[in-house]
Amino acid sequence: IPHVDSFPFKQTFIKSENLTQEEITKAAYATFENVACHVSNSHNSLAIYYLAENKFRKVSDSYSDYILSCKIKPEKHYGVLYKAFLEVDSIEQQISNSISRIPSIKYECGNEFYIDSLSTHCRSLLQRVKEVKGDIVRRKNNANELVQYENLKYQRKNSLLVVMLAIIQIV
Repeated sequence: IPHVDSFPFKQTFIKSENLTQEEITKAAYATFENVACHVSNSHNSLAIYYLAENKFRKVSDSYSDYILSCKIKPEKHYGVLYKAFLEVDSIEQQISNSISRIPSIKYECGNEFYIDSLSTHCRSLLQRVKEVKGDIVRRKNNANELVQYENLKYQRKNSLLVVMLAIIQIV
């Protein structure tokens, strides 16, 4: 499957066949698994993967500069990493939920080519998301330790100031 950005179009339109009134009446009572244009029998089932991949790429692009930079103040760095963690976690849950729904989609449709492809692509994307999430967690923990270290230094300065003021007041 080519990368979604390599497509020269943004949407796909498939014209339905010219049905007679009798065929329309019969099709009106068809269940989803018998309808020829059911999403699981179509390339449109891959939209789940493309949407998740686009969201993941946007998150990656928007936070990569902050995640890789070490020159940002620890508080801001931690805040950015925390937001990135929340977004990547939501993407991971969306993909996991989609993967868990694939067996029921397979049951509904007769043609499993697109569903098998969806499963393969979603599992590989889930693996990439988990790797990035793990990296963000490590960096977030490091940033949290830096914030705690800065707080300790601040508390030490304040305690020294209080001791000095107490000595001056006694004198």
